[in-house]
Formats: sequence, C-alpha cells, structure tokens
Amino acid sequence: MRPSFYPRHQEVSNATSDATPSAAFVGLKEHCPTGTVPIRRTSKEDQLRAKANFRQQFYGSYSVKANDPHNDLPTIFFAGVSAKSDSKKRYHGGGGYVSVYNPVAGKGQFTASAISIEGGLPEEEQFSVIRVGWMVNLDAFGTNATRFYTIWGQTDEEGDFHGCYDTVCAGFVHVSTKVPLGFTFTKISVAKGPQYYVKLSVIQDKISGNWLLMYNENEEGMDSLVGYWPSVLFQGGHLVKDGAATVRLGGMTYSNTQNLPPMGSGKDDSHFRRISLVLDPWVTIGGDQIGELLEEAGSPCYTVGDDSFKKEAFWGYSFWFGGPGGERSQCL
Repeated sequence: MRPSFYPRHQEVSNATSDATPSAAFVGLKEHCPTGTVPIRRTSKEDQLRAKANFRQQFYGSYSVKANDPHNDLPTIFFAGVSAKSDSKKRYHGGGGYVSVYNPVAGKGQFTASAISIEGGLPEEEQFSVIRVGWMVNLDAFGTNATRFYTIWGQTDEEGDFHGCYDTVCAGFVHVSTKVPLGFTFTKISVAKGPQYYVKLSVIQDKISGNWLLMYNENEEGMDSLVGYWPSVLFQGGHLVKDGAATVRLGGMTYSNTQNLPPMGSGKDDSHFRRISLVLDPWVTIGGDQIGELLEEAGSPCYTVGDDSFKKEAFWGYSFWFGGPGGERSQCL
C-alpha cells in the first residue's frame, strides 16, 4: 500500500555534532525480488519462545513511583517522554532517531529503546499498543544481540492479551523488500564514543486507519514503508481511526527477579533526537513546538534529561535517557 500521508521531513543543516552519527544498519545489502520480503529464519522453538515471552511486554504500569516497594510482581520500567494524554488530544503517530546500544540482559529480563503507540493505560481492562525499536531479550530471541523488533497487542473483554512479536502471528503486514524484522543491528553505539542511529516512526494512515511502520537509515530522504498493522486488529479497542491516547519515546526494562538490567548505554547518554508527533487533523508537530505536549518520566535507576529543543537541526527536539538498573527496591 502507498501511505496517504507523510510527516513533514526536517532537513539537516551543515551543523556538526559531537555524536559523529552514522547509520545503525539493519537492512539487506540487496533487495529481495519484487513480491517477496526478507524473513528471519526461525525454528519451532524460536516461535514458541517468542510466544511465551510475549506477556512480559504488558506487565503492570509505567508509574514505577506509585508501586509498593514490597510488591514483588514485575513491572515495566520506563524512562523517557510521553505525549500528554487528555480527552481532547488524539495522536496519529510519532517517531525520531534513536541511538542503538547493546546493554546486557539476562534470563527473565529485557531491555529496549522504543516508540510506543498506546490506546488506554496498561492497567486498564482494554489496552492497545504498538511498539517498535531495538531490544535485547534472551528469552524471546535466544541470543543477547540487539535486534530490530516490533510488537502489537490488545486486551479482550476477559482481560487476556492477544498479539505477538514481529510476524510470529497474523497481524503485521510486511511489504519492504529490504528491511527485515527481528534482524540484528550490525553497528552498535559506544558510550562517549561513536554513535549509530536508526529513524523509526509509526504513523496512522489518514484514509485506511492502518498503522504504518516507517524506517530510515539516513539523515535525509524519504522514509521507507516497512509494513503496517491493519486497523481491523484493534476493533473494539483504542487504536481505531480516531487515533491513540498517547505516544511514548524512551527506554523500557523488565525483570522477573529483584535485579533490573541496564537501560540504553547503561549510563545517561543514550538518546532520541529530532522527535515529532502527529496530531489531529494529521498535523506533524516537531522542533520547538513539541515541548509543550510532552512530559518526562523516570526513576532513581533510570533517568531522563535535557528534554528540550536545540537550534542545531541535527538534534532538533531531543533528550537523553538510561541508567545502570540495579536492586529493584532501590529503583522504585
């Protein structure tokens, strides 16, 4: 399908940056033949592992400060920015450039940097979500490599979650002949050293209501369509044609033990830059206008800062996030 709407592209000036940017390559060197798409070779065990791990993506609330420190149930920890949610605002997407790292996550854990398009709240009976980004998840993927991942999910009337990673189940329609899902990134950023980025966006199509995954490894040029989630997946839920309740950008971690994994670089120099949101009536907001729509969220172990617009076009509106993780009771 051809998107009916493209977000306004922010051109990059000749301004330089200490980050020394480069593309965090994940695509194929050559395109697949027309009519075919690249697919990661998986075994039956791989698919069973991903299905079993899927529930971790929807555990509890992001409001870590509100959690009882004596409660041993796992929680998704988030550090980043969220679009302010109220009944008058609906969001039709968002995106930006994210630095790609390879933090350590053990069994029963994951660590990710993602864009999360959400209808409702995680603790509500009906919650719909689309997430895209990079993730380290031994349980889901079988290795500790940093992978390009997607996930979608929605609760039903009984409170059960339905959805999956990538194309493990029917849902995401993959159309790109070059950009695969679930592949490892070939270039990884180094804290205080070379930085590698990928631009990701999730945009709701104005006509069909489908949610489009857009991808770009370059600072310039048009984003390419990787695929889409049909709007029919979210019928009865919140991610229908009127848009999402909020958009989050930042880092996420999970652990079923008392020890939490690192986020981002494990320090505070992982970042999103040139971020933007799409609001009704499909208007792209970025640059110095986006700040009033955002609010920060973090915790003692995972911090966020420098949430602001920079005049250098390379940065645009950006923020840093991350942290070492640690003992759960110290992170609440």
